[in-house]
Formats: sequence, structure tokens, C-alpha cells
Amino acid sequence: MNVKKDFGTVYLEQNIKQDQFDYYGAIRSFMDSNGYNVESCDICSTSTEWIDNKVDVKFKFVHYSVPTMATEPYYLISFIEA
Repeated sequence: MNVKKDFGTVYLEQNIKQDQFDYYGAIRSFMDSNGYNVESCDICSTSTEWIDNKVDVKFKFVHYSVPTMATEPYYLISFIEA
């Protein structure tokens, strides 16, 4: 899998439970706070790997003008409970 950027580990002050954690919201917040344009890009093609209080999320961050997400690279963020 083509990973364009691994953002490493992001510690969150909240419980990370697989059935409750909004990783889309966490990705959006992280990308926005790091200067990415979350208004013109979509988070898609997500896959998760859950391990205890940690989740690795691979996703595509695709600008609306891109005709297909198939050729876009993946990003990776690991969220962990602080």
C-alpha cells in the first residue's frame, strides 16, 4: 500500500473504543490543525487496525477536483489513548 505520509502517533485525551471512537472526526481535526484544507478534501478509503487503546488508520485525503481516488496515495495516523 502506497503511504505518502506517516503522521506517527497522536495522543488523545479520550477513550478509544472501537464501537465509539469517531476516527473520521479525529482525522479531520488533526488534518485541519496541521494546515490541510478539510473543506475541499474528503477522507475516504479508510482501513483500521485496532490494538487495545490504539488504532492505526490508513486513509486517503482527496481533493474534490481529483477525478478518481484510485491513484491517490494513503496517509497513516496512529491514535492512542493518553
